[in-house]
Amino acid sequence: MAATLYDPVFAVITRDFPRSFRTRITLVTLVAGFASTVFIPLTQVLVDRLQWRDALLALAGFNLAICLPIHIFAIGRDAPREDDRDYKATLKATNAAATGRALRTPTFWALAVCFTAYYATFAALTFHLVPLMAERRVPPALILATMAVVGPAQVLARVLWFTIGRNVRPSVVGLVITTAFSASVLVLMCAGTSPVLLILFAVVYGGANGMMTILRGTIVQDVLWTEGYGAVSGLLSMPSNIAKGIAPISAAAIWTASGNYVAVEWTVLVVSLVSAVAFILAIRFTSGKKFGEHQANFE
Repeated sequence: MAATLYDPVFAVITRDFPRSFRTRITLVTLVAGFASTVFIPLTQVLVDRLQWRDALLALAGFNLAICLPIHIFAIGRDAPREDDRDYKATLKATNAAATGRALRTPTFWALAVCFTAYYATFAALTFHLVPLMAERRVPPALILATMAVVGPAQVLARVLWFTIGRNVRPSVVGLVITTAFSASVLVLMCAGTSPVLLILFAVVYGGANGMMTILRGTIVQDVLWTEGYGAVSGLLSMPSNIAKGIAPISAAAIWTASGNYVAVEWTVLVVSLVSAVAFILAIRFTSGKKFGEHQANFE
């Protein structure tokens, strides 16, 4: 599954299009933002007609019949031969140099804290949002409406980035994203059963996450370097992915201990503020140097 997600394609795009990777990554995420819109109802239809096991086989068939040929056509022809030892040696040396330098760079560690904290809070809130609203006696129809707004808000935010903010540095947009996520948590804490505030929360929350996907794919090149991007991005992804797995369970433990979701919300708010502060530090660590100085030549 990891081979089908965003990080691998971001690495391929950065390698093949070093001068236009921002626009291309934004476009990929914009189109892919419709995946849930299309496949959630389609999957439900398949489950209703085929039962869940055969529905999974049908989805696997889509990947084999549609996605695999596209990938082979798009990148398979340019892939190095398995016996190309010089290429492998150069790639290994480049990745080793890039990761070694990243681990010695404060900006990298600040980004690691930022993304780990962000994805922990997002995962915790996403999996607990429905029971949180149910605990507050939000009407079921309003719960569904709130959840339904999140997906379109993600796509709309990516459209705005692609059309209006495509020439704005990811570092600037990142400040907006990380602070907007914390603001959405505050709105949720104050929303109660208000339809206006809950929909506002969903718009800001979904919009921040929609743009975070693009930021995650472009900020490394913007504040660090492009050489060994896949390896450096992998280092950043590992703690984030672990956090995404642990956070929902941790939120459940906090809820069990406190007896309600108030403590969970405060925890999410504090951790989201840690994410915002870490991103600000990453930019400050970078601001003392020209961005061009971060383009390393590994010799």
